[in-house]
Formats: sequence, structure tokens, C-alpha cells
Amino acid sequence: MKKKFITFTILLFFSMFAFSQNIFPKDFSTQTVEGKAVTFADFQKAEITMLNIWGTFCSPCIREMPDLAELSNKYQDRNFQIIGIVLDVTNSNGNINQKKLNEAKNIISLTNVSYKNLVPTKNMIDTFLHNIYVVPNTFFIDKNGNQIGDEIFGSKSKNEWEKIIDEKLKLVE
Repeated sequence: MKKKFITFTILLFFSMFAFSQNIFPKDFSTQTVEGKAVTFADFQKAEITMLNIWGTFCSPCIREMPDLAELSNKYQDRNFQIIGIVLDVTNSNGNINQKKLNEAKNIISLTNVSYKNLVPTKNMIDTFLHNIYVVPNTFFIDKNGNQIGDEIFGSKSKNEWEKIIDEKLKLVE
């Protein structure tokens, strides 16, 4: 029984990588809510990036942001980073809604978030954000832009996120 469990666990581990999905093309570029350029190279600064997609209208998203800010600081020395994507600061054509952008900046400030928060481009909306119907929605990706595991729907407590992050880090440490 123990051998079957170990074999199953090993197969499950490798299947996660076999079915990984590349989220970001190598020519990816956008900007942060502060207007700083972001490229694919920013995702290569860590072995694992937690992408947290949120909206200014989403109280569970905002409620978990202070915890994510703390976790971003806690795990920064372990080759891990958190990057937010503010879903509702652009329309479907990628045009920025200045009022929503200012609201996002205010939320980021009030929640003491220091990790990058991205403005979605039309390309991001067309390729992977068009299927996002629930926020917060979180993905983990490796430094090559491949998704690790399944997306996670809904907000989590700080302790729940710590467990999830620790599990993901075990895959690369």
C-alpha cells in the first residue's frame, strides 16, 4: 500500500509539469499601476511567482491583500514573489479607466502592498484574462511562465496561503 501511494505521489508530481500551461509569452510587456514597465524578465526573477488577480470592487480581494503583502515580504528570500493583476482598471480593448486606476492605487496604499500590481493589456485580456469570471483568482507560475498546478478561486487566510506557498516552494527547492 505504501509503495502504491509513493508511486502515485511521484506520478502526480511529474504530471503537474507535463500538463503545465504557458501563461506568458516571452514578448510579454505591460506596466504597473504606477506606470513602470514590466516584461517577462520580471517573472524570471523568482523560481515561483504567485499571480493574484483582483478587482477594486472585490471586498474579499481587498481583505486578503494585507496578508499577501506580509507573505510577499516573508518569502522574498526564498526565490518567490507575488504579483497582482488589477482586472478592472482596463476595458476589453485594454484602455485604462483612470478612475479605477486611481481607486486601485488607493487600495494598494491602504493595504500596505509593496509587490507589483499590473495593468492588463489587450493581449493579456485576449489570451488568459478573458476566462476569469471570479476574483480573487490566483495562479502560480514558474520562471519560464508555465502554470504550476491549478488556479485557486477565492480568498484565503494568511495561514492557508502559507501552506499553499510552502507546497509550491517544495517543488523547486
